[in-house]
Amino acid sequence: MFSRDRTGLAPPQEGPRSLLNGKASSSQAGRAHAFTIGAPFVGDANSCLILGDNVFYGHGFTDSLASATRRTQGATVFGYHVYDPERYGVVSFDAHGRGIAWLDMGTHESLLQASTFIETVENRQGLKNCCPEEIAFHKGWINAEKVEETARGMKNSQYGKYLMKLVQSR
Repeated sequence: MFSRDRTGLAPPQEGPRSLLNGKASSSQAGRAHAFTIGAPFVGDANSCLILGDNVFYGHGFTDSLASATRRTQGATVFGYHVYDPERYGVVSFDAHGRGIAWLDMGTHESLLQASTFIETVENRQGLKNCCPEEIAFHKGWINAEKVEETARGMKNSQYGKYLMKLVQSR
């Protein structure tokens, strides 16, 4: 249902990202150009473009992603109404979805706002937002032993303690 393969696109001055099949872009052709650069990696497989300076949060978002992966033609575009669309890529829709927070982190101010939001939600719910190990564990991509091994490497951090609690509560 979900791909664990990924590639990254970064400006040449930043170089390819670690843990990704990174590619550098010398072009100012825009974000959609990532598909052209990533084409050898993607091939004929279904793919998606997620911008690195965004956080998505909301109930049912995983189901929305799963629904999008079942498309046999066309595309699914996730969008969100904002009061200052000139800061974002603009797209028009006939209907708007509700219930998912889309937090852009392209400026210092918006990064701080997104960080405060995530901190508030995590503290109130006791759950981490976008915890790769937790997602992989629940999807069956890694086992409890791998989660525990990762947690031991971070045992003094809140993140490591969260992972340990995840394994112990199974």
